[in-house]
Amino acid sequence: MASNPQRTFHYRDGSSDKFWSISLDDDAHTVHFGRTGTAGQTKTKRFDSAAKAAASYETLIAQKTKKGYVEGGANAAKPKPAAKKTPAAKPKAAAKNTPAAKPKPAAKKTPAAKPKAAAKNTPAAKPKATPRATQPPSAVSYEPRLDLPPSARLYALGGDADPLERGTPQPFDRDACLARLRDLQASYGRSYLLPALWDRALPRAMSREEAAFYYYALRSMDYTVGPAEVAAALEGMTSFAISRDTVAAELQAHPEEQEITFPGIWGAEVWLRVLPHLLGEAELNDLLLQRLEESRLWSEPSRIGAGLFDAYRTHVLPYLSRAERQRLRQRMTPALDPAAFDAPPYHAPPQAYFFAALLGCSEAIQRLFASWPDDRFVRDYGFAYLKPNLLVFGLGDPALMVREARRLKIVFHQPREIEGWLACTGCTGLDVAVRTVLEQTNYTIESMARAMLLAHDPDAVPHVLALRTKRKLVKLVNSWLAEHRGVAARGLIRMAAGGERDAAEDAWEVLADLAEEHAAVLAEALQREAPPAAVAERVRGLLEGGVQPTPPVQVSPALQQAFDAVAGLPALKAKDAVEWLKPNRLDAPSVPAGPLAPEQVALVLRALRETPLLDAPPAPGRALLDALAAEADPASLEAFAWSAYGAWERNGFPPQQKWILGALGAFGGDATVGKLTPLVRAWPGESQHARAVLGLDCLRAIGSDVALSALAGIAQKLKFRALKQRAGECMQAIAAQRGLSREALADRLVPDCGLDPAGTRRFDYGPRAFTFCLGPELKPMVRAADGSLLKAPPKPGKRDDPERAPAALAAWKACKKQVQDALKIQLVRLEQAMVAGRRWSVADFEAYLVGHPLLGVVIRGLVWGAYGPQGAPRPFQVTEARTYVDAKQQPVKLGQDTVGLVHPLQLADDERARWLSLWDSRGLLCPFPQLEREVTRFAPEALVGQRFTHACGGLIPHRTLRGQLLGQGWIRGEPQDAGLVAEHVKHFPAADLTAVLQHGGLSVVPYDFEEAQPVEGVLFLRGRYDPAACAWLPPNAGIPLREVDPTVLSEVARDLVRIDGKRVDG
Repeated sequence: MASNPQRTFHYRDGSSDKFWSISLDDDAHTVHFGRTGTAGQTKTKRFDSAAKAAASYETLIAQKTKKGYVEGGANAAKPKPAAKKTPAAKPKAAAKNTPAAKPKPAAKKTPAAKPKAAAKNTPAAKPKATPRATQPPSAVSYEPRLDLPPSARLYALGGDADPLERGTPQPFDRDACLARLRDLQASYGRSYLLPALWDRALPRAMSREEAAFYYYALRSMDYTVGPAEVAAALEGMTSFAISRDTVAAELQAHPEEQEITFPGIWGAEVWLRVLPHLLGEAELNDLLLQRLEESRLWSEPSRIGAGLFDAYRTHVLPYLSRAERQRLRQRMTPALDPAAFDAPPYHAPPQAYFFAALLGCSEAIQRLFASWPDDRFVRDYGFAYLKPNLLVFGLGDPALMVREARRLKIVFHQPREIEGWLACTGCTGLDVAVRTVLEQTNYTIESMARAMLLAHDPDAVPHVLALRTKRKLVKLVNSWLAEHRGVAARGLIRMAAGGERDAAEDAWEVLADLAEEHAAVLAEALQREAPPAAVAERVRGLLEGGVQPTPPVQVSPALQQAFDAVAGLPALKAKDAVEWLKPNRLDAPSVPAGPLAPEQVALVLRALRETPLLDAPPAPGRALLDALAAEADPASLEAFAWSAYGAWERNGFPPQQKWILGALGAFGGDATVGKLTPLVRAWPGESQHARAVLGLDCLRAIGSDVALSALAGIAQKLKFRALKQRAGECMQAIAAQRGLSREALADRLVPDCGLDPAGTRRFDYGPRAFTFCLGPELKPMVRAADGSLLKAPPKPGKRDDPERAPAALAAWKACKKQVQDALKIQLVRLEQAMVAGRRWSVADFEAYLVGHPLLGVVIRGLVWGAYGPQGAPRPFQVTEARTYVDAKQQPVKLGQDTVGLVHPLQLADDERARWLSLWDSRGLLCPFPQLEREVTRFAPEALVGQRFTHACGGLIPHRTLRGQLLGQGWIRGEPQDAGLVAEHVKHFPAADLTAVLQHGGLSVVPYDFEEAQPVEGVLFLRGRYDPAACAWLPPNAGIPLREVDPTVLSEVARDLVRIDGKRVDG
């Protein structure tokens, strides 16, 4: 599309004499203004679309006319001529085949004030294929269209496309060209160094002499010599001519650097605007290809990019005749060797393939693409140098382009590439554009999305809505939906009729907004679409129903009082209102009398806004939230919270409304934990750490066992240290709130490893299957259909299902590792529970041990005891049926007893022998030493004083003191002077004692040359001893040894003997 003619206006009033002119060029307009007789100023403004540029063009003209400006392009007053000045030295003409020397910067002088010619040599836009239809802002379009700039059509000009015309150049006007150079620097300063500026400054059509003028000008500029200085240097020249040999001499190939260099500081992007006019297309092509062949770029991989390729597509290709394209295709065919394309990482392919894609050599490009495996370019940044995002345009067939882009996961790098993609494939490949946009950084995502949003088509609506997951794009998407509401309404109706469930719900949300704000548009779209009867009826319901007033439902007096308290809060300021969070669109919480009315839902939202999730002291809305949680249906509260979250998500998660996420913590349950936990894990990877922290607080507020388990998984496996620490803090807060000890908290965090309630898992190979079980020595194994035990499922065979069998084998390997890791931790916990005399309530025992998929199998090999008020245990075992029997296989009822693991010292010798015999007869294996455990009974005369020194006095390596004591349940004490830790402690809750093991002292930070330390002895203190509360214990601080429980003495002696076995002093 050619530029609109320049319109010029003048204003004269007394001493005021001004001129103002404007020209429209596609999606930009340029204004030239100033006092008559001066050079004036020039400003160019670009818009998102040609329609907006045209609207601004007409608006500015109307404003100037209203102010008294009179149009008169032909009678425009000419600027006054500039004062005469000494001309700058004329540059020497370059000798044939010799590059011309750069002129020296001219001395500063008053620039000439010659005006620009109104019609001559006006800079033209890039070549255009077809003009875009402009549309008044008030009009509503229902028909699909692609509002693409003409440059987008350049990507579809390969093969036999009709060549474009450059137009008829104006006669060369030296003075106008010199004025343009001066004006360029006066208006843009050092921005003349930007190639994009020359794209607007240089005319599309120019004579050979004018092209020679710009050749001299561009060649003479550098980073210190600007357009004004060059204009002064060229002012003395009256004729401009340059030979092909001179150009050829200055267009050099460098085989060592594998690069083509153009004269001066400019690259192909600028020079290919001039050289076609100077040499002609055919001669330029021959020269370029000759230089490419000389530099090996034509047939060998290199490290250069595709700058020449892009410039050639824009400034040369559109104007080539069919015969010239065919000649070039024949010339490049020998260079299209697929083996040569196999470039190493971070290397570009031979340039011949780039030109083959441009010129329509589709068969060669198709063969190349067929050689690449699926998902070839998924996050493969090294091979991004292969430029599949550019070569894909050479496939020729739009359907093939879309299929290959999806298969290879191609991503575009520039907005213009998305525009070209739309020009070639329409809306059929918009999913590729969406994937490109969503993978962008915050710096580029908006510009890429704007290119995609040039598709104004009902079929584009699902893809447009997919962009709302990015916060930076929400306003852009909402603007697109409003500006193109006609096609948007048609697309939304299609989504509601045929989309997936989630997509249909999103569509209905937006349709409800349209029904309120643009009912006539929605009605017209409904008539044009004619959807299925059910969808049409629902749309008509939106149009006819509107927002009907709903009276508040009856609630309890306490809840009503809480509603009244929130209603009495000061009204929100207008800037704090959330227009997109509409109470009538949310899933209302349901009380016994029915769902809450919209005005009641609005009060609930206000209470959430005013109440921090973990508030202390209570905030104004806490009473309403607590009363509603007590009275409303829990499922409806969760649905309400998630519907509010959905609205927040659809609007890009604005941080000002982060309190909406808190609704999941206030009203969520175990179902919410399952949905929220994957989001919390994903948010840090999306640079949303603050949102992830708030998600952790939501899990803490829910506080259930499922929430605890989720927090434990995050604390153990998330790679972000700060969030792992925060998850651990949330776990401890829940435990403190619920009064759980550290051991009780650990009970709730044992993983099930994917096992079913019976402790099994089926691995399906199709024709056959294998079942998980714990074999001898508690090793993970599988049982075949014939009952035989196998260490692992066999490798899949020919008869096995090709998809299910490999997946089942992979699942087994993961399950085996999880079980092994869990058992390593849990067996130590169970043994220390026996040692410390830990007791469970019957409810916790059955919930967290007997009923656990993994532990429920492990505990069958242990002897348990029911502890009543008398203290002596009633031993029992857990059967496979999860019942309780004694050594004589008689049922045992637990009643109100507590449950614990029996220590062998608590059994009489005959009773212990009976249990051992039962275990041997049934082949049961105790997972850790229990019945056969080494025990020590100390005579009363051996227990003298307070310090226990059994197996003490030896020098113990520091690694043993650190590692082995920790593994035996001892906890390191607090660092004292010089950072030394001189004690370890171990609590025995059943005896209400703490053992304090004292030694020579260990450094807080271990080092290889740390000396062995003597174990001095053990003191026993009543209750739970806190090492931080006491810097040093005197030798007589403990209770008399004769008062220490025999079980505690036996276990401490066992630990001391084990570490004494590692002494280094003999």
